[in-house]
Amino acid sequence: MQASQRVEYNPCLEYAIRQANEQNLPLVTLFVLTDRFPEANLRHYSFMLEGLKEVKALLEQRGIPLVALRGPMGEGVAKASRQASMVVTDRGYLRVQREWRKEAAENASARCSRWKATL
Repeated sequence: MQASQRVEYNPCLEYAIRQANEQNLPLVTLFVLTDRFPEANLRHYSFMLEGLKEVKALLEQRGIPLVALRGPMGEGVAKASRQASMVVTDRGYLRVQREWRKEAAENASARCSRWKATL
């Protein structure tokens, strides 16, 4: 849950829920906190972390844990995917987000599925 940090109106999350239900497996959401985001500052991170606390509470109401890791994206995804059957990434359009998805796919131990909106 990197680009779309929300529970409602999140088609990627709903796709991941459907996939987990079809496989009869639990779903875990992941957020990797990196200090390499271009032009980010303390105010940006504070705002984002406050929002993630709300997201975590809403996910827990649905029985879905949110795991937050700090460090490089590829390492975080590799660590989290070791016991996963599938990794689903949300879609971001910035260059850094495209690089993160590529890094995630290269480092994931599980099959990596990038959900693509069809709007």
